Amino acid sequence: MAGYGRGTLRLWINAFGKSSILRVLVNKLFSMLTLYIRPTCAFCRRVMAVTDRLNLEVELKDISDESVAAELLARGGQVMVPYLVDESAGVELYESDAIVAHLQATYGVRTAPKVRMHISDNACVSCEG
Repeated sequence: MAGYGRGTLRLWINAFGKSSILRVLVNKLFSMLTLYIRPTCAFCRRVMAVTDRLNLEVELKDISDESVAAELLARGGQVMVPYLVDESAGVELYESDAIVAHLQATYGVRTAPKVRMHISDNACVSCEG
């Protein structure tokens, strides 16, 4: 990529705008996400489904381990899951709705919703958020 400097990158970013695919790709490349979970928690599974759908690399920390629970308590003030730490955005969130909204706004690409049918009693990812 000889000949392409920071000025050229800025021009590309400005040309594509704030809600571009380029913004999403840059966010994914430099994201540092940690998600505190309990494997049996439905709210945690919902957030993990969204991270899978967005193809995000996330460090999962299971609070069933007492040292991880103590780490969460020291970091967030409560032992409650899910808890997301997004170091690249400087955000730490507890509630699954807030976490999903943040992930979609920061790392998602705006597309038309897909129509999905429910085959079982479980909700599909598109219904989850």
